Amino acid sequence: MGLFPLVTAFALMQSSCSDSSDAGGGGGGVCGGFALTEEEAEHACAHLVEGPFGELANGEPLANLHMLYTVTLEPSGDAYVASLPFVPREAAVHALIVLEAGVPVRILQGDTELCLEPSEPEGCADISAAHLVELDRNQEVTIEIGPTSSPTVRLVAERQ
Repeated sequence: MGLFPLVTAFALMQSSCSDSSDAGGGGGGVCGGFALTEEEAEHACAHLVEGPFGELANGEPLANLHMLYTVTLEPSGDAYVASLPFVPREAAVHALIVLEAGVPVRILQGDTELCLEPSEPEGCADISAAHLVELDRNQEVTIEIGPTSSPTVRLVAERQ
């Protein structure tokens, strides 16, 4: 039984970041120079084989990190989309990894789109990219997935 390839993670439809958001801190990179370390990539990679595994449908909250979720998206025209609320338990940089290639993802805090920092981690051949975002403790965000031609996507979320 082989691993499903991780060829992209939370690809944005556009690479713009909100000027009104301070997510990402300062210095380096698009949003603050965050990067997934080799050890963090190896840890995320282990979830692909070892789990734990979970399922989410559109509108259900992403309640746990350190899981490989299969997310069922809803039809929207000739594509599929999902919105998942998420409330971080700690203020930290979070890594979001979608296994399917080319799936657009945005993170919103209210009406503000937060900036996702692209990272090309080493340490797991199945992860070609990850996106990192700085989130505040107990501040709900919405993870928007799609539009995509697939009715499901697989997602791993980690905290740095």
